[in-house]
Amino acid sequence: MAMIDPSPSADQLAALAQLFTDAETLLKSYLASTPGQNDPNFMALSTAAIDLNNAADTIADMQLDLATTAGAQAVTTINQATAQLQSAIDLRKEITSDLALVQCIVAFGAAIAACNIGSIVSSGSDLCSKLSD
Repeated sequence: MAMIDPSPSADQLAALAQLFTDAETLLKSYLASTPGQNDPNFMALSTAAIDLNNAADTIADMQLDLATTAGAQAVTTINQATAQLQSAIDLRKEITSDLALVQCIVAFGAAIAACNIGSIVSSGSDLCSKLSD
């Protein structure tokens, strides 16, 4: 006897639902025929047809649950990736800010080394402004 995987895939669930639907269709056709109407097991077979229909519905619910779970996992993965991206953006901002500060310090040092009063005042002002950010 075939076993059902405890964690079936969406394709396995779809195949199983189709199998139950096909069996139900064949059973309904038989029960609608004259031999089926006269079958001494008509009531038991009718009950079996209803059970097959219910089983197919249950499998459809399982497929929905599986899709919902997969969707939730995808959202979690997206949220994690977004958080990591935001962290990387924040780190890049810090590095960019640090580089801008270093550039101001170098410019101020170069102005002092050149003994250019105008450049010292300008670069010193830029450095003070950057330090206050």
